[in-house]
Amino acid sequence: MLARPNRMTSPADFAVTIKRGRKARAGSLVTYVLAPTGVGSPEGIVTAPSTAAHDPADRDPVRVGLVVNRRVANSVGRHRIARVLRATVRGWLGSFPAGSSLVIRALPGCANRSNQRIAADLAAALRKLQAPGQPLNKAVASVGGGL
Repeated sequence: MLARPNRMTSPADFAVTIKRGRKARAGSLVTYVLAPTGVGSPEGIVTAPSTAAHDPADRDPVRVGLVVNRRVANSVGRHRIARVLRATVRGWLGSFPAGSSLVIRALPGCANRSNQRIAADLAAALRKLQAPGQPLNKAVASVGGGL
């Protein structure tokens, strides 16, 4: 389970992250990330427009939202996929700028994959989305993040 500050719950937050965020697909997952204003570069993470100045001392948590549609699997399968995604993304929270939003969408092929393969797909997608020059989180640099 992700800590409450790390959970994305508002449908509007999901929509903004998907619409304005940078997108990466790996295997059976599509991942979107939206960094706060002033973070990243043209080659890096897409940044969200903001009217307020961002204080670097302000440590807003990275927020994560999962989309595991009914078409992906039955209830048991969807919950298994969500558990694997949460466990894997937990190790990556420190790899993104404070205040970033992350949405992970499972595609229908995800139901037929092993837990290790789902974790590997997520790790590959997150590696694609990291800002240039940002150190890779060594704890999850290996395939699957230890699952």
